[in-house]
Amino acid sequence: MRFFFVDTITSLSPGAITGRQTFGHHDLLRYPLSDGTSLIAPSIVCEAIGQLASWYCLSHNEFSMRPVFLFAERIDILSEVRAGQTIDLFAEITSLNRDAFRFSGSAHANGTLVQTISNAAGSFVPLEDLEDPTVTRTQFAELREGGIGRNGPQGDPYPFASLIDSVEVLEPRRLAKVTKTFSPTEGFYADHFPRFPVTPAVMLNEMIGQAAGKMLGADHAGPVIPRAIQGVKIRSFVRPGETCETSVRLDCIGPSANPDKETATITATVAKNSKAMMRATFQFEIPR
Repeated sequence: MRFFFVDTITSLSPGAITGRQTFGHHDLLRYPLSDGTSLIAPSIVCEAIGQLASWYCLSHNEFSMRPVFLFAERIDILSEVRAGQTIDLFAEITSLNRDAFRFSGSAHANGTLVQTISNAAGSFVPLEDLEDPTVTRTQFAELREGGIGRNGPQGDPYPFASLIDSVEVLEPRRLAKVTKTFSPTEGFYADHFPRFPVTPAVMLNEMIGQAAGKMLGADHAGPVIPRAIQGVKIRSFVRPGETCETSVRLDCIGPSANPDKETATITATVAKNSKAMMRATFQFEIPR
């Protein structure tokens, strides 16, 4: 499974970087819908913005240190992204030193703002501990010189519905607790990262969405789409073979801009070995 979501870097200037990503009709990380189209997993667009910011940091430190994301103040999902769309990406690096970085960014589709990330931050890990720096330099050069292409169909969509192995607690519209063990054979570990594989936050976010869907009683014909994610804090990694214990609790139900829907605010916690390693507040739009 390819876990790169920047096809090309279109500009690089002090404190800013722009890029582009085309989500193909055969991308693995998509939800097939009943109308024959496919929805790109919502967290992937945020991941693309983060990867763009990472390329800036890697270039700045001459491919010695890899950014690791630990915090995001707010992520807004303003519109869904469908397979086949090309997304223009932007990241502004607001703070950068040898130990830490901070950035904000956005994504547009056909000139329309579809997602933003505000005040995200993290620290650095020696690049050689995670991957081969020579390979990373080559990938960056390709991105700057015209992009990294993909040849042919990639395969069947990722089975997001399988992001829950067992439901430990289910209290409708109140609480759900679920578990998931990520197999060491998952394809995304090859890119994230070859020398020290860790489970991408994308998969954790989608797992939270699956748990929220069960707790909210949502129709599983399609994904439960978050509209905002606030106060994301990541304290440690999930390694291959480790079991995630995910808890989602309904905080409140409120009005939505769509009269046919309402907004559910939930607090989500992901733990391993009964110790919390990720927390965030999600706002989901659900049918009335």
